[in-house]
Amino acid sequence: MSNSVSPATPTSVTERRRIGRAGAWLRLLRRLPVIPGVILLAVLLAAVFAPWLAPHDQDVFDLAASLKPPAWMADGSIDHLLGTDNMGRDIWSRIIFGARISLLVGFLAVGLAGTVGTILGLLAAYFEGWIDALIMRLVDIQMSVPSILLALILSAAIGPGLTTVILVIMIVYWTYYARLVRSEVLSVKTRDFVALARIVGCRDGRILFRHILPNVINSIVVLATVQLGTVIIFEATLSFLGLGVQPPTPAWGSMLADGRTYISTAWWLSVFPGIAIMLTVLSMNLFGDWLRVRWDPKRRQL
Repeated sequence: MSNSVSPATPTSVTERRRIGRAGAWLRLLRRLPVIPGVILLAVLLAAVFAPWLAPHDQDVFDLAASLKPPAWMADGSIDHLLGTDNMGRDIWSRIIFGARISLLVGFLAVGLAGTVGTILGLLAAYFEGWIDALIMRLVDIQMSVPSILLALILSAAIGPGLTTVILVIMIVYWTYYARLVRSEVLSVKTRDFVALARIVGCRDGRILFRHILPNVINSIVVLATVQLGTVIIFEATLSFLGLGVQPPTPAWGSMLADGRTYISTAWWLSVFPGIAIMLTVLSMNLFGDWLRVRWDPKRRQL
């Protein structure tokens, strides 16, 4: 009786593929930064569902409950878990609503800066010549201007507020994307698939956005993820200086500024917003480092 191996049936092939995909997801989950991921998810949920998660209104004054300490301290109340500020507003509720401002500014400003910088970097590297020289000189000029000075000029021109913060961050950070994309495109555009695309008659726009851009998008996403943390700190700095989001809208930076006067007697006014900034920025930096390692073939370990 001869031994023969029966060919794999479609069911067994499908099963193997399913097991292979499940194994890939398990390997990915094992390498995910779990703690930073949980923190970022919590901040995102707080920003999206703030009206339902916050136990109190963000702007309701209650002078009778002003400067109440956290619930675990003497004279603290479980009704105000992290205490109240000098106007009797609940710190925990304002931190939750403040997450909206930080993430809104972060995603909008990074998205705009990334879009502008990526397009200009693509054009500079692909066409070179005077276009490259002009864009790179703009990058050099922009990077020589102090960001705080730029914020002061825009605040004087259009007034402090959310729009000013987003514009300042976009103008400051687009240069990083332009330099990164330019350096990578200079290498990518010399590859064979770009030459073949030119031979078959593809237009420059199609080559840029259908053939070259997908090969540099990983680096752009990694840079954006890392810069989200930096942008949140920058927004908090502008709000701390009074150039960002204006009261009574809660922002973590303005909450830090409001707590300066009471730092010796009511430390919780500044400490808890500072902890929120620290945890969010640290988590974003760790997540960005994970993405960089994950998407870098030289450093990836499967």
